[in-house]
Parts: sequence; C-alpha cells; structure tokens
Amino acid sequence: VIRRRLIAFNEEMEEAYRKGCRWSIPDLELRKSTQLTIVQMVVPAYRNFVQSYAVMIEQVGLTRLMKHTPEALEALLGDLFEGRSERDLPATAGPSKQGHVERRGFSF
Repeated sequence: VIRRRLIAFNEEMEEAYRKGCRWSIPDLELRKSTQLTIVQMVVPAYRNFVQSYAVMIEQVGLTRLMKHTPEALEALLGDLFEGRSERDLPATAGPSKQGHVERRGFSF
C-alpha cells in the first residue's frame, strides 16, 4: 500500500509540476499567494505521511521511492506558475541528492 502511494504521489507530482510550471500568473502578488496556498496544503500532508511511515519505509526498503524531502517539495512548488517552456524546466521531478531520503540525514 505504501509503495503504491509513493509511486502514485511521485507520478502525480511530476505531472502537476510540469503543467504548473508552464502556466503563468503574471501578477507577482497573486502568483506568490497561489504558490504559498499550495505549499500550505501539500507540504504538511506530505510531511505527515513521511513522518508516519518513515520507519516502515526504511524497513521495507522503499527509501529509493522517496524522491523529495518536504523541504525539496516546498522548493519545487515555489516554481509553479512562472510560465516556463518545457525545455526550461529542470529535471527536478526525478530523484535528486538533496531530495532523496536518508534516514539519518532526513529532517522533518
């Protein structure tokens, strides 16, 4: 169940990130407000999931499926609505050294 949730979250996050980065909200104040609202909705839920299942994720060997720390996820969401083209998007939806979970170095 946890494996499926992690895979589904990663797939949905990647798709939402690609779409959201291409969309543009020209008004800076509205863009920042929208980004903040999304961060406030997504990151606490993700952090809660990671905290709740951290031991099980490690024991079952699913840490490789944790593509982002909550902090890395927050940074990704801060890129939304900038109106970027596909070629300008960073390859951040995949695993990164900073976003990959390691039990000892993972901060909640």
